Amino acid sequence: MRVHPDQWNDRLQRIRALGLNAIQVYVPWNLHEMYQGKAFNYGQVTLKRIGSNLISTLTQIQEACVSSTDPLTFEQLDYPYGYVLYTTSLSSSGGKNLSTPNIRDYGYVYVNNVFQGMLLRNKTWITINAAQPGDILRILVENQGRDNIGGGTYNHLDYKGLHNGVTLDGINLHNWFQCGINLTKASIDSLSTTFFEENRIPEKAASTPGVYVGQFTASQLEDTFFNSTGWGKGQLFINGYNLGRYWALPGPQMTLYVPKPYIQPTNTVLLIELLGGQQTDVNFVDQAIWKS
Repeated sequence: MRVHPDQWNDRLQRIRALGLNAIQVYVPWNLHEMYQGKAFNYGQVTLKRIGSNLISTLTQIQEACVSSTDPLTFEQLDYPYGYVLYTTSLSSSGGKNLSTPNIRDYGYVYVNNVFQGMLLRNKTWITINAAQPGDILRILVENQGRDNIGGGTYNHLDYKGLHNGVTLDGINLHNWFQCGINLTKASIDSLSTTFFEENRIPEKAASTPGVYVGQFTASQLEDTFFNSTGWGKGQLFINGYNLGRYWALPGPQMTLYVPKPYIQPTNTVLLIELLGGQQTDVNFVDQAIWKS
């Protein structure tokens, strides 16, 4: 309730006459009013890739692994969010036409840890380089979240992951090994430690998915924005904290907001880059950027 200053004394006396002591500290009525925020341009940060490829790096933080004849959904694995890595060996036949009916939501396909392309809800097949018997097929599946709008039973059946009927040249693939990818702060921090131990040279992420890490110092601690321009599709971590997904090509949001409480005097930046970009650097800027 807003009260004019001329009436404060009267209202306090009335409240206390009722035996109440609810007013001890005066809070100005306009304390909740919006104000112009301030963000800081921390500039360019050079990143280095951990390991030789994305899959070999993510297997360092996999967990909750289960073997099965047919692929299991995220729900069957009791792993409702994030990523699950599906692996099978092409033991009897090879092929090039991979089909994954009802995949949810995105799949990143690898043969012998070499990236082949991306699967989507509305593009559930892909042509891969001719795979041979004995080759290892891996599909990293990303859960983008669940629908909570619309009618019918669809909302209750929004299962994530691979479903039965994964085929290569029309032949069903069996004997799957699936693991969740642990994205907790402790897990991400362990990957950052690997980065410091490897001391690799910077290299462009040109069409090369991977985990990329770098550091920057902050002379003052302020809000900032991560600029995804020049990168592909992935996830940003600052000092081990997950700050969200980016996807520069479709936009329109090109930046991710990084709140001041996550900034420290020395900061570690980690990107899980799923498609590969054209950069060795990222930029932290002082304003949001939108694709026109």
